[in-house]
Amino acid sequence: MTGAIVRQKTGPFVSVSLEEIDDLKQTARTAEKRRARICLHPANEHTLHEMLIVLHRETLIAPHRHLTKCESFLVLEGLLTILLFDEIGAVAHRVQLGGPSEGTRPFMYRLNEPLWHSVIPETEFAVFHEVTQGPFVDGEWDHPSWCPDTPDRLRTFLDAAMRPN
Repeated sequence: MTGAIVRQKTGPFVSVSLEEIDDLKQTARTAEKRRARICLHPANEHTLHEMLIVLHRETLIAPHRHLTKCESFLVLEGLLTILLFDEIGAVAHRVQLGGPSEGTRPFMYRLNEPLWHSVIPETEFAVFHEVTQGPFVDGEWDHPSWCPDTPDRLRTFLDAAMRPN
């Protein structure tokens, strides 16, 4: 198994097919981090980053925040919840999203401020289009001191955070 799988689209225009999404799902199923994406922007240095991302239900995304960037998601398929945390690690908001065919949940979300957040897929796969500012700089995000430091503890923490109070 491998970490997050990243594919890059290049050229004067790019498009993504349903076949490519199905391929991303199969890749995410066996990837170490249980996620895969296609980057639609030309390079990490580009000022606008657009990605088609697939998260498998077993994906773990630790709470984090981006100090200088906003992000938006457009959910195409599946269900997911964005957990927004306060400064001590309590859940401040749950933003439940779903693809248009999944029901009445909103399908689009934008985070405008540097809030602690995590993304939790609720169905076998969640497929979404993410947009954020570039360039990508590894480590350009904060991780809170209250975040568990092992995958097992993180899973327990996130499972508890998903339960209504």
